[in-house]
Amino acid sequence: MIGDCCVCMFIKSPDKNNIPNFKYYVQNIENLVSKLKNGNYCFIVSYYPKDKEKEFKNWLGNDIGYMPQIGKDLNSRVKNTFIQAFSRGYKFVVLINCETPLDKSLVEESLCDLEECDAVIGENENGGFYLIGFKNCTFSPDIFLNVNLNSEETYHQLLDTLKGKDYLVKELPALQTNLVNS
Repeated sequence: MIGDCCVCMFIKSPDKNNIPNFKYYVQNIENLVSKLKNGNYCFIVSYYPKDKEKEFKNWLGNDIGYMPQIGKDLNSRVKNTFIQAFSRGYKFVVLINCETPLDKSLVEESLCDLEECDAVIGENENGGFYLIGFKNCTFSPDIFLNVNLNSEETYHQLLDTLKGKDYLVKELPALQTNLVNS
């Protein structure tokens, strides 16, 4: 299964001036990389902006994969991350955000769920998602077309879109980002 599965961590370059709870953000990214980089899947950091690969490698190391986020807005960058991962030959791809602490077991279970389901999705407390995944044969680039990914309704819009396509969806437990003031 390792050659078939990919976990992409969606991340933007840390900027103290533009990221609330900067210290936690950086800490959580480092914890996620440490926990998730040695799984039964390929682990890739999907980074933004696209010209920051060297900085990410210097920070997070060379023992994980890297892939730039491509697109003019968040929706196109998310969509294109899936397209890039599937074009590399993976059958199952999950995308995680870098703000929610995740257990490795939850990520691995979501990949296994994709053997039986068309999609997996987990909601975070701000109405977004902490994880979304597809198998190659069920992913459709238009899934993100009419969804506002910067909204308290993101999760429900995505869920409605998936169910509107008659997808069998595994809903993961809701989690909190646990962003704390530092």
